[in-house]
Amino acid sequence: MIGRKTQQTEATSFSFDYAQFLCRAERSEWKLSDVFSHQISGLMQWLNRGEPNDNIEDPTPSIAEAIYRTISPQFSDKDNLLRLIEIARERRISCLNIYLPYPLDDVEVADLVKKSNADIRMFPGNTDTLKVCLEVPKL
Repeated sequence: MIGRKTQQTEATSFSFDYAQFLCRAERSEWKLSDVFSHQISGLMQWLNRGEPNDNIEDPTPSIAEAIYRTISPQFSDKDNLLRLIEIARERRISCLNIYLPYPLDDVEVADLVKKSNADIRMFPGNTDTLKVCLEVPKL
C-alpha cells in the first residue's frame, strides 16, 4: 500500500511508502514526453498552490492523485520529500509518515526542517521512517 490515511480525534495522519514509489518508477519506462509532462504538471501545481482547495474537509480522495502528479523520479529525493510535505500541509494533514529506502542523516533532516518549517524526525530501523508533524490551523 503506497498511501494510507488514518483519522484520530483532531489530527489527520497519512503514510506514504516512498521506497515503493521509487521501485514502481524504476520499472516504468519513461519517454521524453513523460519527463516534460511531469515537470510541467509539477510546476503548475506549485504555481497554483495558493488557490483555494475544495477538498479541505476530507483529504483522502485527492491526496494520492496530487502526490503522483507532483513527485517524480526525475526530481531529487529531497525535492520530492519537500513536495510531499507541501501536499500534506495543503491537505491539512498534521502527521505524515514517509517510509524511505534508506535513513537520512542529521544534516539532511535539518535541511528539510529548515526548508519546510516542519517538525521532522528520522526513525531508522527495519523500515526507515521520516515522521513529519505539521501545525494545522483550526477552521
